[in-house]
Amino acid sequence: MNAIKFVNNMKIKLQEGGVQNANEIYFILQGLLDISRADLMTLDSFSRGQMRTIEKAVNKRIKGISLQLILGYTDFLGVKILENKHILSPRPETEYMTSIIAKENKGKVLDLCAGSGAIGLALAREGFDVTLSDVSAHAIKNIKRNAKNNNLHVNIVKSNMFDKVSGKYDIIVSNPPYIPSAECLTLDKDVLNNDPLIALDGGEDGLHFYRIIAHESWKYLTNSGVLYLEIGINQSKSVAKLLEKHYKNITIIKDMNDIDRIIRAEVK
Repeated sequence: MNAIKFVNNMKIKLQEGGVQNANEIYFILQGLLDISRADLMTLDSFSRGQMRTIEKAVNKRIKGISLQLILGYTDFLGVKILENKHILSPRPETEYMTSIIAKENKGKVLDLCAGSGAIGLALAREGFDVTLSDVSAHAIKNIKRNAKNNNLHVNIVKSNMFDKVSGKYDIIVSNPPYIPSAECLTLDKDVLNNDPLIALDGGEDGLHFYRIIAHESWKYLTNSGVLYLEIGINQSKSVAKLLEKHYKNITIIKDMNDIDRIIRAEVK
């Protein structure tokens, strides 16, 4: 079958399967076969193996598997982040927060609840001295692989929140689990199929990890240290209140969709 005709058939299959953006087929071609949209215009046909690879990826996408998981990686501010079912896929909101932090004066950063390591590794790429911490063995393994693949030198600590963390930092950043426990099982199938529960469940009210951060983080910041937190919808006031004892100049920053998404706070 002609290559373009086969791709068009796959686009129709994606649409009929409920995938909103059928042009994802071009990301599949590029990511799995290294065939660009321009290459496709001069390609007569695919091999049987190539067609099996494409069709298998399309079927996975229709079943709700994320494009990032199918490709095995995602790009996060120029850092290639490996994807697997044990790690939360980096979101655009997190990328936005990281780009804001990158404009700060360079210094020592602690990426707490680091997950894939996307935040810390992107900041290391910008010249920050970064330590990444997570309680999950899967996360630690992934961070090490991502650091090596991107040729980035960082410190990595397996720690339950601050238990094994030491030293002082100019910036602490965290995107902790923040979805209330009862809401986790009602999430969209794309989330439930692709992200681990440990990276989503923020306790009964979604604030469990923010309470720990508010109580402990200031001890690990320099005198002019800054805390950055990604937060869930309708959590900005509650989290800001938790921070008042040890922080000043608490600022709520909206994301690209005009939703309160980031808190920046300076240690008292």
